[in-house]
Amino acid sequence: HKRILKEWLSGHVVHGEILLPGVAMMEMALAVSIQSMVKGKGTSSSSTTVVVEGFSISAPVVVKDDDNEEMVTLHCTLDEEGSVNIYSSKSMDDAHAFAESRVEDGKENSEWNNVERNTRACSITCTESVDVKAMYSTMAKKGLEYGAPFRLIEEAWASVDGLNCTSIINLKNDYEACDKYEISPAVLDAALHTCFCLKSESRVPVAIDKVMYRPALKGEIAELDSCRSVVTTISSDASMTVFDCAITTPSGAMMLHMGGIHVRVFGANASSKPQQLG
Repeated sequence: HKRILKEWLSGHVVHGEILLPGVAMMEMALAVSIQSMVKGKGTSSSSTTVVVEGFSISAPVVVKDDDNEEMVTLHCTLDEEGSVNIYSSKSMDDAHAFAESRVEDGKENSEWNNVERNTRACSITCTESVDVKAMYSTMAKKGLEYGAPFRLIEEAWASVDGLNCTSIINLKNDYEACDKYEISPAVLDAALHTCFCLKSESRVPVAIDKVMYRPALKGEIAELDSCRSVVTTISSDASMTVFDCAITTPSGAMMLHMGGIHVRVFGANASSKPQQLG
């Protein structure tokens, strides 16, 4: 992890600790599913929708930039039933679970038409300009001290009722080559930051009901200077907010849709006992 710490991970600071973004583990679930399709089944991913369901984070991953800490490796496994488990272990007898989900793949998913139509309708309502610099400053004061690799939102607009928001995410300064990840964890995290334009609270993702991903658009996104994120609030109370989030090209082609993202209040002592990556 020393390489990714230097390249981008050290910029993801939550209440004074470096945390692996929860969406980075979701990206691992997508990647292992695609690897299974291509290698195990001999299936091309170009015309396929990959679906991750019931993604749940059981513990945050705290990363320590300390040469004296023993190395702990994250593993992502996919079984024949489609169950994905993400865990760390120093040995086979010492495993610590971080996240789980189920994946499936198939031809073009019929749900795309509905989510694309709903996303376009929500995006049209976003007419009020958001001060992105002030938003990131507010989040830093609340404990989400994101560095430059994670401050990727350039512009944002919210709906008058405060339920929808769309943002432009900068891809020009992205840190990694296209072939390192299915979708950059920093870009995925920035897409979720769009919800902060609506509600400036220290909240982190704990679960995502359903993710739909089109691998065929990976190459197109890699050639762009920016992409768009559209967030639609489903519900919100004092402890939990639930929203949908889509990532599209500037022309509106949807690459990824995350439905039912659950984010909860994350206090200064919430990461006091998570597993650490040394």
